Amino acid sequence: MPFKYDYEPVSKTINIRMFGETTVPEILKYCRVGNGVVPEIIVVHLEKVDNFLFNSDEASIIPVYYKNFKERKNIKGTVLVASSDLHFGVARMFQILFEINNEDDIFIVNSENEAINLVKEELLT
Repeated sequence: MPFKYDYEPVSKTINIRMFGETTVPEILKYCRVGNGVVPEIIVVHLEKVDNFLFNSDEASIIPVYYKNFKERKNIKGTVLVASSDLHFGVARMFQILFEINNEDDIFIVNSENEAINLVKEELLT
C-alpha cells in the first residue's frame, strides 16, 4: 500500500494519505514519518484504503508504536479521516485500542474539511 505524506508548516500537521490495501506493518511505517520536521498533529486519511488486511488482535500493537512516536515528536493529537462505514469502523477500532492504552487524543472525522476545522479550532489552541 502506498503512502503519500505532506507537511503543513503553519499548522505543523503531517497528512498521511493511504491508498489500496493495508497491513499492520505498513501502518507502523507512519510512526517513522516526519524526519526533519516537528509535527504537532497527524492527520491520517483512510478514505482511499480499499481493504484492511488485519484484525483487531493484529492491530493491538499499533498503539505501542504510536505512544513511542508521540513521545519522541510531542504530538498533540491524531485525526483519522473516515468517509465510509468501513473506514469509520476501522477508525473506531483504532480509537478503542488507543483508549485501552491510555491514549485519548485520537479523533475521528468524516471529511478532510472536518479534519482541517478540528485542527484549527481544537488541537492548535
